[in-house]
Amino acid sequence: MKLYLAHPFEMRHEIREWELEFEKRTGVELVNPFYDVAREDMVKFDDGLAEPRTIKEVNDGMYIVNRDLNVIEHCDGVVAFIKKGKESFGTPMEFFYSSRILHKKTFAITKNHAGHPWIRGLATEVFKTPEDFEVFIDN
Repeated sequence: MKLYLAHPFEMRHEIREWELEFEKRTGVELVNPFYDVAREDMVKFDDGLAEPRTIKEVNDGMYIVNRDLNVIEHCDGVVAFIKKGKESFGTPMEFFYSSRILHKKTFAITKNHAGHPWIRGLATEVFKTPEDFEVFIDN
């Protein structure tokens, strides 16, 4: 199984750490749009050489949008981290696209928004922790 890993830019480091360990434990491939897809800008961001959304490719929003949508189309579904105080515009768009447009499996990992009607209505399954999601995937 290959899942697109939707999450806010600000959570990229903690999610990357979790992603790599999750893949080892489960054998499920997670495609991280910040690190597993061609993103020369991420090296600059992570090295402190650029601020988010200042590089040409980032400023040209359709470049990133089209690239991410294409990656989602080639995955079996999406797993999305939705965290209070770390909301992003991209994560819910990717979540909606996978669920409603492509009709693919779409998983939400969220503590604070698990009961929201849009999440309950679009998600294949909702989990409160990454560990709960891992148990589900292992079964």
